[in-house]
Order: sequence, then structure tokens, then C-alpha cells
Amino acid sequence: MEKAQLKVILLLDYASRSRLKVNVSELIMHDVTIVSSLRDITDYILSKTNKVIILEDYIRTSNNYSDLVL
Repeated sequence: MEKAQLKVILLLDYASRSRLKVNVSELIMHDVTIVSSLRDITDYILSKTNKVIILEDYIRTSNNYSDLVL
């Protein structure tokens, strides 16, 4: 059976990473690009997908919340 290719960007900061219950290498095998900061998302990464998953722990930090532009 083929593995699903998710083609998403996962913002995985230090707080979110500690609570993650999935092996990160397993996510990478499903075409998930993992970044630790919004600033790490390059034009090249955006050319592959514009879907970004931001986990709740990232938003709980006030500095990170102000970085989000909706």
C-alpha cells in the first residue's frame, strides 16, 4: 500500500516538539516539511506547498503569537 503524501509544512517549535507523540521521521516519510520557526519557511518550501500546520503550544507563547499574520 502506498503511503499518503501530505505535502504540508509543520511548525514544530521546542514546546510542541516535547509534546509530540509521533516519531518525526515518520512524518518526514509522508512529505511533511518540519520547521522550528515561521522565519524558516523559505520560498522554496512554499513552492512545494502553502499549507502550514501550527500546533497550539506555538501560539501560547506571546512572542510567537505576534508573529502570526492572518
